[in-house]
Amino acid sequence: MAVGTYAAAYRLTEAIPLAATALTTSLFPLMCQLLHQGDESRLRRVVSGAHKMLLALVIPIVLVVSWYSLPLMHWLYSGRFDSSATALTILSCGQIFVFANILSTTLLVARNQGRTLMIVTMGTKPESFEKVVKVWVSKATPGPVESSPGRPPPPSPNSTRGIRKRFANSNMRSCL
Repeated sequence: MAVGTYAAAYRLTEAIPLAATALTTSLFPLMCQLLHQGDESRLRRVVSGAHKMLLALVIPIVLVVSWYSLPLMHWLYSGRFDSSATALTILSCGQIFVFANILSTTLLVARNQGRTLMIVTMGTKPESFEKVVKVWVSKATPGPVESSPGRPPPPSPNSTRGIRKRFANSNMRSCL
């Protein structure tokens, strides 16, 4: 029953970020254009304005959902998941961070920093990050890379240079 309680609350909060995604997706071409033109001051104003709009959108939603979580759960699920009102309150408060993350992600992609986004994302999962490091190091060093299971291979003097070179030569050009 605990999984069902959490799932009932989660289902209601998973649709909330659609508004942030719609706004940031519509701003993406403008961000790319401003970056291409080198107009950093106008880009800062656009991002700041978008951030204010997202906060103006999400804070009332969070307040209403948090305040009326019990009646909302009772009305939507006919009283079967009233115990999930607390989970709904906590999950709805987390939407403030989700909205900010969506804007930050869009800005990183517009700045052609997809690799930074990937590293930050994988930083939340250390085992995934270790796999990526193993692949990068194995491509940068000649010959097979020896390592024990669960540990990244020891870096060689040339491996760091190869990784830096690959980062420097990245031509993703997401905005062009």
